[in-house]
Amino acid sequence: NGGTVTITVRRTGNTGPAVTVNFATSDPAPGVGQAATAGADYTTMSDTLSFAAGETTKTFSVSLLDDGLFEGSETFSLALSSPSGATIFAPAGMTVTILEDDPTPDPVI
Repeated sequence: NGGTVTITVRRTGNTGPAVTVNFATSDPAPGVGQAATAGADYTTMSDTLSFAAGETTKTFSVSLLDDGLFEGSETFSLALSSPSGATIFAPAGMTVTILEDDPTPDPVI
């Protein structure tokens, strides 16, 4: 039914210096679950997260769009890239699943 999904990025290890990391959402690679479509199922986002010295978490929200179609649960990808002042260790990305909430269509007879 639309809404948002909140993503939390955690910083571990040496949290002394300030660091930045870019993030971006995208449609998943072929063969990775039922693909969500940017602009129809979720809103594409990309930005930079800035962690102050000693800060260990950052959150941001991705808007989910209700298309009113029964499509089953769908996924989109989130990737972290271009860290400054830090190194990205696995995982550098994740798959986000949008759970289906539209009614199952009546079977065609």
